[in-house]
Amino acid sequence: MHLTVGVNVYRWADLLHEALAAAAQDDERFRASLPPGVLLGTNPVAALADRFRELLGPFARAVRPDHPVRALADQFFGQLPVLPNAHFVPPPAAAGIDLDTVLEKSPATLCRVVQDGNWVVIEFPGGQVGGPLKIASALRFVAAARRFPVRALPDDLGGDAKLVLVRRLIRERLLVVAPPDGGANGSSSDAPRPSAVGP
Repeated sequence: MHLTVGVNVYRWADLLHEALAAAAQDDERFRASLPPGVLLGTNPVAALADRFRELLGPFARAVRPDHPVRALADQFFGQLPVLPNAHFVPPPAAAGIDLDTVLEKSPATLCRVVQDGNWVVIEFPGGQVGGPLKIASALRFVAAARRFPVRALPDDLGGDAKLVLVRRLIRERLLVVAPPDGGANGSSSDAPRPSAVGP
């Protein structure tokens, strides 16, 4: 029996590659063709050194790390496999939950919250849930928490809106109803305090 374990890492070179691709979209100097004969050796390669330096200045000034980081994150989340976790059986009924119901994510579940204009999305292997900006703090709370009662969601949302959101997250299999083994009344929580959820 043979087991191979690999770790997929992203390097600074990958980040710089994405940053250069973004810079080339905005600045035509990076899209210009190389001088004739460079690849054939008939045009001195040493003459390119000055051009390199000319381009590095504008590149360093124009690069915004958030854009290439977002591009790499898109690649990463796009290739994450769906975790089994009962994914191929019908999801549990979410109609019976209330504000005191304790929910949880699998410790192995990775997710992120992405804001684009007036829309915000929580992404996870196998799916995503989006909505208007008013749910942004709730989605960030869910992304940071592992186990929490529904009422612990930030108060940007009223009780009914909290229930609507978590029922949707249950249907999409990001959340499940926690077994009643977390203390008295099953109400223990390791969720972050709502006030600690950043913008």
